[in-house]
Amino acid sequence: MKFNKNFLITGTVASALLLGACGGNASANDDENTKGSEASANTENTSVDASNILDALGDDKAAEAVQTAQDNFDGVLESISFEEENGKNYYEVNLESQTEEYEVTLDAEDLSVVEEDRENEDSNERSYNKLVDAHEEDIISLQEAEDKAVEEAGGEVTDWQYDVDDLKYEFEVINSDHSSNDDDDDDDDDDDDNNVDVEINAVNGELVEIDS
Repeated sequence: MKFNKNFLITGTVASALLLGACGGNASANDDENTKGSEASANTENTSVDASNILDALGDDKAAEAVQTAQDNFDGVLESISFEEENGKNYYEVNLESQTEEYEVTLDAEDLSVVEEDRENEDSNERSYNKLVDAHEEDIISLQEAEDKAVEEAGGEVTDWQYDVDDLKYEFEVINSDHSSNDDDDDDDDDDDDNNVDVEINAVNGELVEIDS
């Protein structure tokens, strides 16, 4: 049988074009998949071990509070605080991802969620990396920092906070030296007037600031 020469040429060209189109689509799909993977990698949160910080706090309930927060939000620990308000105690945990911030207030007794809030955050790689690196720092214990705060301000610690990225402890101390005179009948005095705010460097244990 004799093949039509023009038909063979046309068929060959068509096949080449078809193969080229398929190859182009595959390449485009590969590029899209690669971009998608890169985008996913850029927004994916890397789990950061906070055990170094929690060990320093020496507060099992605080560790549970952090875990409760991380069960609700995939983020890196930015700060944790313990505070008393209207006769009740609370933990407040702040977590941060590369795209969001999460804040939750927990009842210190049963760790039930009292209030929580999320908000978008503009990606700042330098700030985020600083926060991650701060988890690796060797810090003094909460008790050591508290003792230093009392030494500097006197009185008794009521509230405390640890700021991870700033590597510092913050305390609110009721200072007896600033208490109101018992003979003073002026009801305008408020308990807050007796409080002293103290900041302690979490790395070297030195006083950062005291504000009475």
